Amino acid sequence: MNFNNIYQKYSTKQIMFLVVIACIPGIIVQFYYCGYGIILQILIAIITAVLSELLILLIRKKSVKNVLTDHSAIVTAVLFGISIPPFLPFWLNIIGIFFSIVIVKQLYGGLGQNLFNPAMAGYVFLLISSPVFMTSFKVPYDRLSNPLSFSKTINIIFYDYDYSKDIIVELIKKNNNLTQATPLDKFKTDIYLKNKNIQDKNSRSWYSLMCDFSQINVIWKWINIGYFLGGIFLLSMNVICYRIPFSFLFILTFLSILGFFYDSERLVSPVTNLFSGATMLGAFFIATDPVTIPTTKKGRIIFGMLIGFLVWLIRGFGGYPDAIAFSVLLANITVPLIDYYTVPRVYGYNKE
Repeated sequence: MNFNNIYQKYSTKQIMFLVVIACIPGIIVQFYYCGYGIILQILIAIITAVLSELLILLIRKKSVKNVLTDHSAIVTAVLFGISIPPFLPFWLNIIGIFFSIVIVKQLYGGLGQNLFNPAMAGYVFLLISSPVFMTSFKVPYDRLSNPLSFSKTINIIFYDYDYSKDIIVELIKKNNNLTQATPLDKFKTDIYLKNKNIQDKNSRSWYSLMCDFSQINVIWKWINIGYFLGGIFLLSMNVICYRIPFSFLFILTFLSILGFFYDSERLVSPVTNLFSGATMLGAFFIATDPVTIPTTKKGRIIFGMLIGFLVWLIRGFGGYPDAIAFSVLLANITVPLIDYYTVPRVYGYNKE
C-alpha cells in the first residue's frame, strides 16, 4: 500500500521519516530519565525488525528492496522500543518485535494489509506472556541522582536478568515513588488517597483536585509533553489525521471529568489521565497508524472516541493501570464495521 493514496503530499518513506523525527522529543525525555536503556532497546528493536522483515520477504519471494526502503519496519521498531521497559532483557525485545513484524504484519500480507497495529500487538504479546519482565522497572528511575553507566546498562539488558540481585532494586526500594508502573498504577493500588492525608484532600476544592498538574509524576508528565510536541509537529506537517487524536483526547477528558465528579476517590482526574502513562504517545503515534484506521472522516472520529472510551474504562475499572495497547487493538477489530456504516452514499444511489 502506498500512502500517497491517503497523504498525497508525502511518499511512504517520507511519512515514516517524519514519524521518527516526531518521536525525538519524547525519546530525549525518556533518555534523560531512563538513561541508555531506552536507546539500546530502540536499536535492538530496529535491527531485529529489519532482519525479520528481510527473512520473511525472502521466504515469501517478495521484492526486498522496495519493502525495506519504505522504513515502515523501523517505525514499528521505534514505537515498540519506546513502549517497553528500558531494562527489558534483549531476548524478550527480539521475540516481541519478531512477532510484530512476522506474525502481525507480514503474514497478513505486509504493509497496508495488517489488521492490527504491529507495535502494540507485539507489546501486548509480551505483556501477556511475560508479565513479570514487562512490569519490572516500568517507571524510569531517577537518573539525575542515580545515573547508570553505559556498560552497566548493557550488563543488565544482555547478561544480568535476575533483577532481584541488581543494584537498581535497592535503589527503587529506597524511593517508593518509583516502584509503581505509572501514577495510574499507584492510583489503582492506593485508591487515590489511601496513603495520604484525607483532611488535606477535603480542604481543597474539587476543581483544584481535578486540574492540579503538579500532582502528576514529573517523569511521566514530561514524557507525555514530549510526545505531545511530536504530535503537534505531525499535525502541522499534515502527516496524521487530526480527527483521531482530538476525538480520543476529547472523550477521555469528558469521561474523566464525569467520572471524577461522580467518584473522585476511585477514578483519576482528567489531567492525570491526559499526562500519565502513554496517553500522548497513543493519541498521536499509535492510534493514527494509517493502515489500521477507518478510511472515512466520520469513521475516524468514532474510532478515536472508541479508543478514548476504552482507555478510560480499562484504567478506571480494569485490571491494568494503563490501557493504550489493549484499547487500540480492540478498536482495530471494529475498523471494517466502522467503515461499512460510515461510508458516504454514492450520488444517484439509494441508501440500503
